[in-house]
Amino acid sequence: MADGKRPFWMHQLVEYLLGGALVASGAQSQTPVVPALLGGIILVHAAITKGALSAFRIIDRRVHRVIDPFVILLCLVAAVQP
Repeated sequence: MADGKRPFWMHQLVEYLLGGALVASGAQSQTPVVPALLGGIILVHAAITKGALSAFRIIDRRVHRVIDPFVILLCLVAAVQP
């Protein structure tokens, strides 16, 4: 691991934590749809990717890497929507 890369399970763990935090914040919010939906998207995205912490192993990590920027962009757009 001298090349500076982190193992993919760490990436998945962070996605699970972030998705869970968004779902939990949605449960506490008066307008829960956006954070709960985004949290669900992040959780599903982490769960379907082949890796040490995956639940379903449907898509490859390369596909996950391609989809990641779109998930991030979706979160950014949702954060600034009225």
